Amino acid sequence: MSWMLFLVLTALALRSQSPNWTAPSGNTYAYTANVIATVKLETTVSNNVLDKIAFFHQSEIRGLGQMIPLGNGTVRHFVTLYSHQPIDTFTIKVYHQETNHVYEVQQVFLFHNQQITGEVDNPYVISIFPDNNAPIGLLPVPDQVTIAGLAFDPILMTDYLIQPDDEEVEWSLAPSPNLIALFSGDTLKVAGVPGFTGISQLTVIATELSPMATMSAARQFNGSSNQQTAEVVITFQVKVPPLAPEWNPLIPDQGIVQGDTFQSVPLHSYENKYNGPKIRYDYRPVISPSLPAETPPATAIDSNYSATMTLIARPTFTPRYSFSDTNDVLVAYMDNEIRGVAKRNEQNGLFYLSIGGGNVSGSKVSLLLYSEAMQKNLTLDSIFMYEAYQIMGSETSPYTIEFAPIVPVIPDTLFAAGIYTMPVMVIDTSFTGSMDFEFIAMDPDYPQILKDITTVTFCIAADSSDLLTYYEDADGDGLGNPLKKVTACNQPEGYVTNDDDCNDEDPNNLGFTISIAENSGIVNDGRVCGGSAVSLTAMVTAASYTWSTGQTGQTIEVFPNVTASYTVTATYSTGCGATQTDTVIVESTVVTDAGNAGPGTLRNVLECIQDGGVITYDYPSVNSSWLTQSLTISKDVTIAGIFTDRPNITLDGSTESCFLNIIQNKTLTLQHINIGVVQPATSPTFMGPGSVVVTGVTQIKNE
Repeated sequence: MSWMLFLVLTALALRSQSPNWTAPSGNTYAYTANVIATVKLETTVSNNVLDKIAFFHQSEIRGLGQMIPLGNGTVRHFVTLYSHQPIDTFTIKVYHQETNHVYEVQQVFLFHNQQITGEVDNPYVISIFPDNNAPIGLLPVPDQVTIAGLAFDPILMTDYLIQPDDEEVEWSLAPSPNLIALFSGDTLKVAGVPGFTGISQLTVIATELSPMATMSAARQFNGSSNQQTAEVVITFQVKVPPLAPEWNPLIPDQGIVQGDTFQSVPLHSYENKYNGPKIRYDYRPVISPSLPAETPPATAIDSNYSATMTLIARPTFTPRYSFSDTNDVLVAYMDNEIRGVAKRNEQNGLFYLSIGGGNVSGSKVSLLLYSEAMQKNLTLDSIFMYEAYQIMGSETSPYTIEFAPIVPVIPDTLFAAGIYTMPVMVIDTSFTGSMDFEFIAMDPDYPQILKDITTVTFCIAADSSDLLTYYEDADGDGLGNPLKKVTACNQPEGYVTNDDDCNDEDPNNLGFTISIAENSGIVNDGRVCGGSAVSLTAMVTAASYTWSTGQTGQTIEVFPNVTASYTVTATYSTGCGATQTDTVIVESTVVTDAGNAGPGTLRNVLECIQDGGVITYDYPSVNSSWLTQSLTISKDVTIAGIFTDRPNITLDGSTESCFLNIIQNKTLTLQHINIGVVQPATSPTFMGPGSVVVTGVTQIKNE
């Protein structure tokens, strides 16, 4: 093994004469390695035959260089290293005859048995410097990005500093007219000047304040100072921020009777302001002390039991909240007796609950958790059966106990155009009462400042008499919109008890929605195949409905061949009416999305294209497809590009097998198409009994 290595030495003058170093006796060591080295003074290679290199273990010499002239005035130092261990660390000293100094290396040399470091034509370079002052350097700093009004993340510049010694470094910068920048110790803090958006650069300078450099400063009058500096240019970009999310109108409260289900909540109907490509939604339960506070349970266990069952659990109050107070207590009951008590383990947050019982299994186990934060006892009746000596859960996979009676469902993902309808699950069907949740709409890149939060109450009543119907009052005139109503236990903000408003206009009030249902191609994916049946439903209860097609009824069926819009006017018993329009998008034969699946992707277009059809790409905006799952070709189809700009179909098998599967008696024709294969060893490119025909210029390659 040969390496081109540059070893920076911090020079320390030890003596002013050639040292009397003696080579070690190799027969007393079990392990050896070799180094072929050269000495460089700043940028000049030293070919002085009187230079010496020695490797040390503590004060013991473990290798002494032998100088070999190579001709043309060039020399190399050949060193055999010895050690009692296969891996060891050595220090290095260099005697430089011309300056008559011995230089000591601060960094250690890592010894590996039988390793050869350097070679004759590419030696291991040991650099030394006048005044014992080694140079410093700065690594490139990644480009920094923020939005207007938000400072950049602080940069700790020592993370990018290359410095062989521990001398103090002074930081400075060349100012930029578009940036406000300053140093706090070693940390660079930068913000855009008010009103600036765009790209600007900042030059950062590091100056080493070494003793040698300080002494050299006294010689600056004759230009002999060798103070070490380094600089780096950092690029900063300030983007125009998207509009911050806003819940408007607010998500209304909901109330149901025990045994019913909550209506799913179309979050995109309430967040209408954010204009970024994708948004993140989240929620958290509102945790507050119960009034009046409940008394913690008794925790004394009166009996000794001949057998136990162990539960390693993580109690939660929705997946967004885990109980974390040191006074939280988990209690197990069997036959109305306390059979086990556990407190939260502070190391991992789990509850280790030992449940006492006999050797006979089959009794029902109920759990109670006292929450210090809620000052409330939460109960779950008969959630599992006692089984002697059983262990449920583990430290790596604890048993989750959900104490929340109501749980919204929001996946941890980003939603394109903000479209997401949120289910609200009833976990405990015996529960009556209410739960409050905070719902957050946020920008995925800057969630701390571009966000909005609203609080919503979901309640379950034992009887319908405990619920009232409320109507949205968007214009604040005290009259409610009969088209926008909710049932709740308490009056939500922005809602009234009457439905007398026939002109409840609001810029964000869409009145009602049209539900689009179809089963062509990929079912209910937002696009249909031409000529397929589509069911349109006005999602409002009204006295009559009139559609732009002339049809009447709350639900109609249409068969569009091209993308078309449909309008319905709903008229209800008060005499008020409302109109809504929605568009049915018909999937074309053109790929408009490079993704693996979804509207406009190669997969969706293939589902809708007729047998014998030709698929093309939406040049120049889309000229590729990236597939992470196999694609089945179930019809005769041609995928066509153009010679000068061939589309690239990438088969990404990095997570699962990915190939083109052509079924029997079907032909896939590739015309001016490139196929890229990621990790081709996991699967072939083509499979199935069907045929593949290649025309034009088509290339299949590994990526």
